[in-house]
Amino acid sequence: MRILPSLAVSSLLLAPGPARSEEAPKALPTITERGASLQRFDGFVPILWDARQGQLLLVVEPGGGEFLYGVGLAGGAGILEAGLDRGQLGDLGLCRFERVGPRVLLRRLQTTHRAGSDNPEQRRVVAESFPSSILAAFPVVAEEGDRVLVDATAFVLEDRFVAAILKDADQGAWHQDRDRSAVDFGRTGAFPRNSEIEATLTFTTDAPPAAIADVLPDGRTMSLQVHHTFLALPEPGYRPRAYDPRIFFLPQRTLDHAASFDVRDRDVWRGVIAADVERRQLGGI
Repeated sequence: MRILPSLAVSSLLLAPGPARSEEAPKALPTITERGASLQRFDGFVPILWDARQGQLLLVVEPGGGEFLYGVGLAGGAGILEAGLDRGQLGDLGLCRFERVGPRVLLRRLQTTHRAGSDNPEQRRVVAESFPSSILAAFPVVAEEGDRVLVDATAFVLEDRFVAAILKDADQGAWHQDRDRSAVDFGRTGAFPRNSEIEATLTFTTDAPPAAIADVLPDGRTMSLQVHHTFLALPEPGYRPRAYDPRIFFLPQRTLDHAASFDVRDRDVWRGVIAADVERRQLGGI
């Protein structure tokens, strides 16, 4: 008789309780709500600055079309030993924004290998045969219709070439100090066909080469101006200038994998010959 109450209590303890309902994900604020009272630069890619949080935000429209993006140097390192020169624009790549859940990807498209054909199957095969490049994954912080607000702070403050160039030039092992890197609004702004973002990136080393130490105020800390550009594509009807080795511009080489072999080989050798002529004119080997 005394066992029965114990069994009853045990049964109550082991009985499954009511199922816990999973909490629904918190809705994101609208861009208007998140951007209220923030400094704003309206233009091709609108820029918002949250000074309190130290966040640089971009208004983007995933699936809204392609554009050009590039990053370069606005201020040089002051040395001849490494290619870090003032006004070094960097390479402009064909890009687009793509949303995947809580993030927006910045994808750089493959343009060197292409299919200049009206056949969609040929274009698909070539597109699947060569990689693209995901340059960034921006967290989405607000949304409004087809547009989203993303946090681009980490992206614009990330070093993607300075430390590597210094290393390749045997100028020591430099490391970026993120705490001493910041957005610079002196030349940051948005315009109808382009948006510009500048940042100061700081690098340090424990053993600076003499050539670099001589131009640094403290001998071991290098702060450089890095510039990002988002640029609209040319208007319809634009035709690029044909490459001519007599002018100092580097050609943009492409390989058409849908062209016949005779056309493809002729174009490749034409590019090789033009590059050789240019090297000779510049005094190269």
